[in-house]
Amino acid sequence: MHKQRPDLLELPGAAGRTALMAAALNGHVEIVEYLLGAGADPTKGLANGMHVFDGAAEMGRLEVVRFLLQQRPDLLELPGVAGRTALMAAALNGHLEIVQLLIQENADSTKKLQNGMSALDCAAEAGHHQIVHYLLEQAQRGNP
Repeated sequence: MHKQRPDLLELPGAAGRTALMAAALNGHVEIVEYLLGAGADPTKGLANGMHVFDGAAEMGRLEVVRFLLQQRPDLLELPGVAGRTALMAAALNGHLEIVQLLIQENADSTKKLQNGMSALDCAAEAGHHQIVHYLLEQAQRGNP
């Protein structure tokens, strides 16, 4: 099917989401794997700038984030909504395991949004104590 109609892979559905975006946001790793293999573009985003990787990080889809990093490490710092990174999205939404994974993969915690907020600021504003502690601990160890 996808070889005959590659346009179906990027066809927006509900809320403008592609099939890949829908699968990623709902944590369906096997479908994400299949759609990537079929040629779906993980950098294609919604009108607000959200793409598959930062969306999965925002929603706390650890296994999808892990899989996407293995397949497409270039997504690590890809800016999403308002220029935020996946690290910022995970920190803002309280997903410690994803924050830890992204830092282990060398995500840049010093990046800032246009308003000056970093991942640390996002976590602090949202009241995620464990993430604030973790990011500060990593910064003290020299892991930005």
